[in-house]
Amino acid sequence: MGKDDRWSIGGSAKIIHRSYGGFSYAWGFGLDVGAQYRNKNLKLGIMAQDITSTFNAWAFNFTEDQKQTFRNTGNEIPTSSLEITTQH
Repeated sequence: MGKDDRWSIGGSAKIIHRSYGGFSYAWGFGLDVGAQYRNKNLKLGIMAQDITSTFNAWAFNFTEDQKQTFRNTGNEIPTSSLEITTQH
């Protein structure tokens, strides 16, 4: 079988780092893929973003004063968590 020049396929990987307020941060990743078909008179393309969804693993590092603020306001103190973001 020979190479078929009518098709192109590609993808990308993304690494995500997020932080908020100096007391929480997350690392995550996601994958995208795409394909294109070409002939003389026609070009068709398709892409899929976040085929794995986007995963973010959160960690928190609160001071004792920040923890006390959570307690005083009736809120739970967050612990490590996994956030999964999907495309609709």
